[in-house]
Amino acid sequence: MPVADFSVPGWREIILGSEVMQDRVAIVGMSIKASGARNIDEYWNLVRNGMSGRRWLSHDELARREIPYRRYTHPDFVPATYPLEECLEFDAEAFRFSALEAEFTDPQHRLMLEACYRAVEHSGHSISMLPGTVGVYLGTKSSSHGPLLEQALADEPDMLAMTRLAVGNHPDYLASRLAYKFGLTGPAITVQTACSTSAVAIHLAAQAILAGECDSAVAGGAAIDLQDAGYLYAESGIYSRRGRCEPFMTSADGTVEGNGVAVLYLRRLDDALADGDSIFAVLTATVVNNDGRTRAGFSAPGVEGQTAVIEEALDIAELKAQDIGMFEAHGTGTRIGDALEIEAASHAYLAHGAPLGGCRLTSVKANVGHMSAAAGAAGVIAAVLALLHEEIPPNEPLLRGGQPVDLSSTPFSLSDRAQPWRRGSTPRYAAVSSFGLGGTNAHLVLGEFDIDDLARRGERRAWQLLPLSADDTSRLAETVEATRLLVDTASDDQRHDVGHTLRTGRVPLAVRTSVVVPAGATRTAVRWPDAESFVSAEGPAPDVVYLLPGQGGRAAEAARQLYAGEPWFRRTVDRGLDVARAVVDDDTYARIRAAFEDGSHTADTQVAQPVLHLTGLGVHSVLGRLGVRPAAILGHSVGEVTGACLSGIMSFEDATRAVCRRAAAMADMPPGTMFAVRAAAEDLRGLPEECVVAAVNAPRACVVSSSLDAVPALTAWLDEQAVEHRRLDTSHAFHHPSMTEAAARFARYLERLDLAAPGTPLMSCRSGAWLTGFEAMDPAYWGSQLRDRVEFARAVRTVIKERPGAVFVQLGAGTSLIRALQLGGADPGRCLALMPGEDADAHQTLLSVVGRLWERGVPVDWSAYAEHDRGLRVPGPPRIFRRTPVLHPRLAGKTPAIDPVLLGTPASAHSPAPVPPQDTDEQLQPLVDAVARCWAEVLGATPAPDDDFISQGGDSISAGQLAVRLRALFPVDVPVHLPLTARTPKAIAQSLDDLLISSVTTG
Repeated sequence: MPVADFSVPGWREIILGSEVMQDRVAIVGMSIKASGARNIDEYWNLVRNGMSGRRWLSHDELARREIPYRRYTHPDFVPATYPLEECLEFDAEAFRFSALEAEFTDPQHRLMLEACYRAVEHSGHSISMLPGTVGVYLGTKSSSHGPLLEQALADEPDMLAMTRLAVGNHPDYLASRLAYKFGLTGPAITVQTACSTSAVAIHLAAQAILAGECDSAVAGGAAIDLQDAGYLYAESGIYSRRGRCEPFMTSADGTVEGNGVAVLYLRRLDDALADGDSIFAVLTATVVNNDGRTRAGFSAPGVEGQTAVIEEALDIAELKAQDIGMFEAHGTGTRIGDALEIEAASHAYLAHGAPLGGCRLTSVKANVGHMSAAAGAAGVIAAVLALLHEEIPPNEPLLRGGQPVDLSSTPFSLSDRAQPWRRGSTPRYAAVSSFGLGGTNAHLVLGEFDIDDLARRGERRAWQLLPLSADDTSRLAETVEATRLLVDTASDDQRHDVGHTLRTGRVPLAVRTSVVVPAGATRTAVRWPDAESFVSAEGPAPDVVYLLPGQGGRAAEAARQLYAGEPWFRRTVDRGLDVARAVVDDDTYARIRAAFEDGSHTADTQVAQPVLHLTGLGVHSVLGRLGVRPAAILGHSVGEVTGACLSGIMSFEDATRAVCRRAAAMADMPPGTMFAVRAAAEDLRGLPEECVVAAVNAPRACVVSSSLDAVPALTAWLDEQAVEHRRLDTSHAFHHPSMTEAAARFARYLERLDLAAPGTPLMSCRSGAWLTGFEAMDPAYWGSQLRDRVEFARAVRTVIKERPGAVFVQLGAGTSLIRALQLGGADPGRCLALMPGEDADAHQTLLSVVGRLWERGVPVDWSAYAEHDRGLRVPGPPRIFRRTPVLHPRLAGKTPAIDPVLLGTPASAHSPAPVPPQDTDEQLQPLVDAVARCWAEVLGATPAPDDDFISQGGDSISAGQLAVRLRALFPVDVPVHLPLTARTPKAIAQSLDDLLISSVTTG
């Protein structure tokens, strides 16, 4: 068995030093739907408070459900049910089902898809992004859905329909289809052992994990009966005449079927610890056996087999019976079954030294009915929740006046109220039994795993970035609100964990937003995003263009904050400081370092330019470690030299030395000053002597450089021309004739360096065009770049024209380049500043920019992010699925378990909507319409011209069916694989057009 790589200091030695960690399976995620409970929280509320999901159906409702009058008025009819009325609800688009595929699929299979998704989501992971191999062990009860649909379609046999019917209903395909949908590559096994199905599935999954057959697994069961609307009582049958499931009561007279689905997500304990999973409980033993022939008949329970399975579980767990505080029994409410179960469990526990009455006996079947194939998993989840909430739930019938059977001579007791079950000096354990008709017995022992979670958390940033996404705007608004409610009431550790989970455990969906919240005790107000700010990230990821400012922009405090709080930033700056130390004098070096250590600000060129350069490189290193890569770089003045480093023209060391040399050469020139002016370059042609336009940043935003002697004349001229102007905090007149000697010195210095062609496109702000390889390797270019005018506005026009969908990020201080970009026509929503001002928190702003990049579809490596912000994986706001009832039209009136009022009018696959008019080539439109009609017949929904065949639920079978239909319409040999290669109606139509033209020209 391979040893996991643990990244949490202090735990590696503990875990590797204990084989127990590798011999245990952790329960890290759960999901359940049952009568009266739509999720885990509602389930615990139901069980903990001794409530029941049972419903009594009135005659009016039974008539509405089309139950025959003679049936529901029969004296033996029992109008009791444990309904799951939302069992037909399904988000076909989210699970990539076509409309027809969804209608042909057994609701049990559909519910299982969502339940597995939820169980993994509950663990803080995403089912489509799980590490390693993932096993699937699932089962369902027998279903009437497939036979009813097959009967309804008997008069119109269709190969595609029959294939869909088999795949969507046969239990053979349950596990493998789920593995296909989610891309899971471990064993995919459908389990069928009647009432013990889900418990056996958990056992098989746990054993597979321990044997190394998979790294984790989903395991559970579903039980949905579409005919469940009361039943006829039969003497000597297993069902209750009174319609009440009352385990271990003197009044118990049988069971009542329940409906629901329950799934667990399991991982090896050491893997779960290393990954920061929440450990809800640990399986210490799982055992399965069969009664064989040691019982009265095939359907009768056997004492010997049940006793043996319980004793073996205690032996494997290395526990005494008195260690078990809660015993979740099979407890169906049948007199014989319950009596034999108590006899078997008592024999096993008394033989292992259990005291009388010391263990609480429970059975959730009293709350949710007998969920058959899902019953075992439902019992396990109840036991896990009891451990987590430190309470053993009451026995529901006792709260309703039921009289318990005599347990005085047994190790067990019942309770009419929730019993405290506090953590103590010794671990707490629960046992769960699940027995299948036919004799397959399963017994599981699970216990708490007490661990100091603080030791498993990593370092924490001062702010938490929360990336949020959903399938559409309305659902994202709900997600934002749910997250806000969670975060507002969370502790600091919980905020940390929620942030970590949202970053590393959620698959990014189409509509996105993000928010940055404080992680520490100081809770500043947070402006939560609204629908107006949501972004669609569909389509390819946009290009990222980095903007690197010149010396005019500074944010010393922001640089200090990042240096103090971002390790990647600090390491990069320290590396640059080591290079600079060998180039500059001690005083200059001390001032450069002080800018990062205490935020010292200076206009001295020898300090300001290296600080600006290292700040840009530091921020680039942070974004680079998070997987953000620039597609192009645009630098202003000295920023272009930093850009030369990022684009590969100069090495890190050479570029840093070059900036220090450049700054020193410029500092040796006569002092001067610069003015930002609000005017176009052509309006500044009459400038006084010794004054020049140094930079054209935007159509009406320029910078004028002047010698100190010419400043009075310049300001007077600007005032006379009514030109707004502002003096910049610079020590020299950059890009001015006074810099001629500095340019020559810098060019001579660069002759010593090995310069290369740009690896990443770099804009030349001297020409306003992309820097060529010849220019990049020419020292004279870099000398003139220091001296000549900065044509930033021209460069902006080039970038916007050639990369219209790009996102622009200003790496350095201020927002000057962002403003210039916006004045040049860039979309403000795509212009991001990392250091917008001295009063901004640099950490918050940096994370905000990362979030906004992610919103627009730029991939972010959240695992790298977690290197310096690692929390635990915890249950967070769940993905919101669209609640649409899905039922094949031929089954209308044949599913009495579902109140017709709840169904509304399901969309019919057999009456597709007309194709709306589209902006398509007029000559091609008839072909597009024909393809859309055939597409609707095959997939059940009318597509738009650019809809993707695979995304709409298409596969190789339906592709062949679509090709057959097209061949019937057009006299050409349409390839069966055409919809898999030309995947949109428009592309298929174009291929058809080509085939038709070819058939004419070759004929």
